[in-house]
Amino acid sequence: MSKDAKAHIIEAAKRVIARNGVHNASIQSIVEEAGISKGALYHYYKNKDALLYDIMDQSLKVSTDIANKAKSGQYTSEELQEILVDGIIERFAKKDDNRIQYYLSQEAMQGNGELHARFKEKYNGWIDRVEEIMTGVYSLPPSKINRAIAASLIAMVDGQVLQILLEAEIVPMEEYREFWRRLLEVGLPAFLNHLAESELSG
Repeated sequence: MSKDAKAHIIEAAKRVIARNGVHNASIQSIVEEAGISKGALYHYYKNKDALLYDIMDQSLKVSTDIANKAKSGQYTSEELQEILVDGIIERFAKKDDNRIQYYLSQEAMQGNGELHARFKEKYNGWIDRVEEIMTGVYSLPPSKINRAIAASLIAMVDGQVLQILLEAEIVPMEEYREFWRRLLEVGLPAFLNHLAESELSG
């Protein structure tokens, strides 16, 4: 597969989505934007959902990049915390990509088995990465609850993304940043210490 051709299709689809929204981003409008035939698009993507999933997958790889930094040993815990906060705020700003995620999530919940399987795999990967980040930032020993913590952090980000997409204007972005900074610097370490003490005493 030509990476350049796929990248061209993805960029065209992003422009269409930015103008028309996810629901109104038809295959026809995307191929017209890209200046290609439907056959050329179908050579790379069998349907609109596959294309949208690829866009989402490429745009939400922040956790993988941060996990690699956490494993590299080149950053202090404090630097990794700041990188993580920046990554979360960057995620909040990706409104079109976040809309794609929620559109595809809805399709998966309404019975699209292929999308459901891909989302299950994707969330497991995201949770793996967050566990790796937590290990790098906090030097976590193995614990059966680590995965639940990682999944809960992802759920918190997803919930805040939904609030932002709904334009509820509940919290200014700088207050989100301050919340995550304090949670990662103070709140989460305190909770992890409590868990460690509980396991030792138990």
